[in-house]
Amino acid sequence: MKTVFIALIAFLCFFLSSGAQAAASEEEFLPVRKVTITEDGSKVTITADGTQGRFGEVSATLEMTKDGTDRIKSILLTVDGKEIVVPKEQFDDLRDPLIKTAQFRWEAGRGSGPWLYLTFQLAKQEAKSASDRPRVYICYQNGKLMERSIRQPQK
Repeated sequence: MKTVFIALIAFLCFFLSSGAQAAASEEEFLPVRKVTITEDGSKVTITADGTQGRFGEVSATLEMTKDGTDRIKSILLTVDGKEIVVPKEQFDDLRDPLIKTAQFRWEAGRGSGPWLYLTFQLAKQEAKSASDRPRVYICYQNGKLMERSIRQPQK
């Protein structure tokens, strides 16, 4: 009986650890070189070193509207000197974006080239911590913008 119990525990440990590894993110943060925030907080520029992901220097400028609606007015993404205006469709529907949480992340991708992500959080009233907020991903791969995604917090 003791042998069966030990075998069951070993199986559960193996099963749970392998499942956790499969679900784990392979994203890495890009080292930030500079962050600039305007005095009123309506505009944030972040610059990072994207050489480890083969992106060169990357930067983004996120600007909020000044009409009191807490909406993004524009996002300008620069990857290795190439400027990309992010289309309004990628951010126009977002409510209460927290542009001061902007950061760059990247991951290797599987066979299709590395991914670059400009991420920032959305405000959520019932959030008890930063990890309780949704995170927006502006996605870039192979020289072009891809579809935006929003990752909900883990429960």
